[in-house]
Amino acid sequence: MEWNQPFSKEHIRIRNGVKLVGEIIQLGAVKLDENQKITDKFEIKIAPRQYTVLQYMVKKVTGLTQSELKHGAKFSEAVSKFRQWCGDGCVFLTWGPNDIPMLRDNLRFFGLSTSWIPQWFNAQCFFNQQTENKGRQYSIDFAMEYFGILADKERHDALNDAYYTGKILEKLDIQRGMAEYDDHALYMNNVVIEESRGSGKTRFDGYESKNDAITDKRVMRTRCMDCHKFLATIKPVTYGSSRIISLGKCQAHGDFIIECRIKSGTDKKYCIIKTVKRISPREKNDWLIKMSKWHKTKLLLTRKARQKKSEVTEL
Repeated sequence: MEWNQPFSKEHIRIRNGVKLVGEIIQLGAVKLDENQKITDKFEIKIAPRQYTVLQYMVKKVTGLTQSELKHGAKFSEAVSKFRQWCGDGCVFLTWGPNDIPMLRDNLRFFGLSTSWIPQWFNAQCFFNQQTENKGRQYSIDFAMEYFGILADKERHDALNDAYYTGKILEKLDIQRGMAEYDDHALYMNNVVIEESRGSGKTRFDGYESKNDAITDKRVMRTRCMDCHKFLATIKPVTYGSSRIISLGKCQAHGDFIIECRIKSGTDKKYCIIKTVKRISPREKNDWLIKMSKWHKTKLLLTRKARQKKSEVTEL
């Protein structure tokens, strides 16, 4: 899918408990038969009703224009046609983890049912598990080049991207991919996840330095333990030299504290132990006060360090 975005956070629309961070403007899909061959295609453009002016980057990347979207279908009409085209007993395969959550949010925002959405899988995981390419999210372009698939269609078009995903899946074992599905394998082969009641722990191993550990963007990206959507997090605060604290929120399942501790790992390398724990509104307020104090202390220490450096320079 392709979607338009609000121009700023202040322009985000909220309805039915959903923050609409993206409004779907194009939906494309292909069908694969039992032999993993493409047999049919579907594409529809959707006239935006909330974010009616295309963002510059959306326009540039997708090539879609204001005039062609103006004559697009209503979102409810597009969904109805898509459901009819899909038929019964299907499974959705996407390239990346964002399309289906975005579809769900759009359906809920516009008061439409989400119960028809079938089981779905991120095909990036199939690619990672069945090739030697592990440890990160690979683009469609990378996977196409890996399999020698001709890139003769424009990218960032919903139908073309679905077509390319289908061509990649023709090279993979879909049944095996579904049976062995593990979306954690998408990121690192040095991640161990432990689940416990009311909290979850993740261990990230193999960092050459503390800086490498704390600058790994995947560490602070955290999913809700109930719905597995990414939490909205505040800027983390460092306490001491080995503890990082942040707070996260899921619109449906409440507040969480995210704590990362940097420790010495194996082979003289570093690891991060991340703990995610559910907290009450009162506990959240307590943590906000603590984090504010730590932040002010850090600013004070930084200011003193600059002053000391200035004095040494003058001498």
